[in-house]
Amino acid sequence: MMRFLAERLVSLASMLLLLAASSTARASLADDASAESNHGPPERVIIGLDLSTSNPLITNASYAGSAAELVAEDIKKLPMASVVMIRTFGSYSGQRNNLRIDRQVSSQRDEKPTAVAALVQEIITNVPKLVRDGTLQSQERTNIVPFLEDMAEFVDCSKMDTTVILVSDGIEDSEYARLKDRSDSLPRPSSAPYRGCSELEIVGLGQGANSPSFTEHLRDEWSAWAKAAGFRNFEGISAW
Repeated sequence: MMRFLAERLVSLASMLLLLAASSTARASLADDASAESNHGPPERVIIGLDLSTSNPLITNASYAGSAAELVAEDIKKLPMASVVMIRTFGSYSGQRNNLRIDRQVSSQRDEKPTAVAALVQEIITNVPKLVRDGTLQSQERTNIVPFLEDMAEFVDCSKMDTTVILVSDGIEDSEYARLKDRSDSLPRPSSAPYRGCSELEIVGLGQGANSPSFTEHLRDEWSAWAKAAGFRNFEGISAW
C-alpha cells in the first residue's frame, strides 16, 4: 500500500512539473502588461476541484476546458503577493485527494498572474485525462461542506481577503446532507468560518442534473449557506 501511494505521489509530481512547464511557456507569450498593473492588497484564492462521479468535470473534456478558462480569468486579475491554492475533494479522504498546489503571485516569470492562471487552466483542462490515466481518482461521494470547513482553517479574511472557487455541480452528498431533489436542504453552519471573505463561487452548478428548477434550488441553498458562513457574495455559474 505504501509503495502504491509513493508511486502515485511521484506520478502526480511528474505531472505537475510537465503542466507547469507547459503553462509557463504559453504564459510567456501573453501580454503581461495588464496583469502587472493589478493593484491592491494581496488576495487568497482557494480552488476546489470536485472529483465526484456526478461531476462532468472528470469525464467531459470540453466542459473541463470551458470551466478552466473561466477560473483562469479570475486568476489573471490578482495583485502581486496573492496566494492561489488548488485542492481536490469528493470522498472525505486525504489519501484520495492528494493534489495540493500553492502558488504566490510575484514578478518572477513563472509566478506572474498570467503564468499562475495558465497553470490553473492547464490543470483543470487536464482533469478528465488525469482521472482516465489514474493520476487522479474519481470518487463516489461529494463532501463539499466538509471541504469548505477544512479549508477555513487556512483563512483569516481580516488579514487577507479570500475567494473560494469550486468547480463542482454543487450536489452535496455527505454525512451532512444529500441534495437529490428540491425537498432537500443544506444545514447552515453553526459559526461563520469565512466571516468577511469576498465570495464563494461554484462553477458548473447543477451541471449534469438537467433540471433548471433543481439548479435554482441549489443556487438558493448555496447562497444561504455562503451568507451564513460569512461570505459577502455568492455566485453560482450553471452555464456559459
